[in-house]
Amino acid sequence: MFSYQDIMDLLDNKTLSSEGAKAGLIFGTVSGAYIFLAQMLQNLGQTGAIITYILSIAKLVGLIWLMRFYMTRLNEVYDEVDWKQTFCFGLYTAFFSALITAACAYMAYAYVYPTLAQQSLEAAIQAYGNNIDSNTQNEMTKMIEHFPLISFFTYFIWCYIYGTLLSLFLAKRVSNNNTTEIEEDENE
Repeated sequence: MFSYQDIMDLLDNKTLSSEGAKAGLIFGTVSGAYIFLAQMLQNLGQTGAIITYILSIAKLVGLIWLMRFYMTRLNEVYDEVDWKQTFCFGLYTAFFSALITAACAYMAYAYVYPTLAQQSLEAAIQAYGNNIDSNTQNEMTKMIEHFPLISFFTYFIWCYIYGTLLSLFLAKRVSNNNTTEIEEDENE
């Protein structure tokens, strides 16, 4: 295995975190804007649902492209960057992006659209009708009070896992310097 110091040999941790924070700010802003926009489009009915679907696909493709762009740029700016450092950059980007996206979700559901959770609960109860007993309805009602906080943690965990997997996938493909991997293979 490799140690933490091996990862930071060529590019220090402060630079990686700074670059990751800058990229994460853009990722989080895009994802946060999508949360607010999707809620606004919800009022348009079927047309809003179609536009939201198209926007979600565009967001997904755009964020993958942006991650690849920022990782490639990191490798161009810092000549001796290996895939491990590129992956660490992706982890920092994922962390800061997830934090910003989760904060946007919390603000959206706590302050901008506070009745959304209650409306969703009422729609679920109507859809399932008699299949939901009173205890389940009571627990769902209690959960509504904590919906913004639940949304914060849900968005944070999902975005961080997604960003980590994307970083892992792209790091080896984007990195210019894979000598560490070659050296490890020769030593085995």
